[in-house]
Amino acid sequence: MTTLASTFGKRFRIARETLKLTEEQIGEKIGLTRLDILLIESDNALPPLTKLASFISLYDLDYYWIVAGEVRPSIFRSDIPIRNKTSRSVEDARR
Repeated sequence: MTTLASTFGKRFRIARETLKLTEEQIGEKIGLTRLDILLIESDNALPPLTKLASFISLYDLDYYWIVAGEVRPSIFRSDIPIRNKTSRSVEDARR
């Protein structure tokens, strides 16, 4: 397992910046304000679980990486925090 960033806020920011989204854009998508996003990214707050789940699902993020900072091997997830668009989804794998 590899640690990619030391805090949740740093991983959240890395994911947002990798997606090339502003604080406002991500906030609009998951229902938080720019201030909420700034507080999260500075490790002064955590998002509600429903908002975190939306962020992870909407942008197909690796749950273990965003939450714990580790990338775990899985048959459904790639080894990078943001999935490659060519990787299979759980639904595809079940077919």
